[in-house]
Amino acid sequence: MSEIVNGYPPYHDKPHNDFLAEQICSGERPEIKCEEVPQSLLNLMNQCLEDEPKKRPSAEKLVSKLRQHRKDIENKKANLYKEVKAVENSAKTLPARLIYKIHENASYKSTCLSKSLNSGIKIIYSKVINLQ
Repeated sequence: MSEIVNGYPPYHDKPHNDFLAEQICSGERPEIKCEEVPQSLLNLMNQCLEDEPKKRPSAEKLVSKLRQHRKDIENKKANLYKEVKAVENSAKTLPARLIYKIHENASYKSTCLSKSLNSGIKIIYSKVINLQ
């Protein structure tokens, strides 16, 4: 969702390495730089980025919320409709094409974490689980 809102992929300007993985595990999330985002969509994006998986919506719940958002966009009485209209009225003219550079060490394919980082994450999460 952040890529759709921002117009470029998350962490496009950073190398995708163990350091970034550590930062993400420590709570770093992609910035939402577009100011004209309806609050309810911003809330949904932030829910999807929660640190704790149990706090994130399931795929089923996400589909349900997105379907409801789609209905609300057409319902003049819904808050989302009003938010979208306010955004449309205040929206600045955006360039037809955003120009950005992807870091040469950014990769948008799944890769395995290094063994040292993976074992460190397991230790951290086992401590968290034991505290709960």
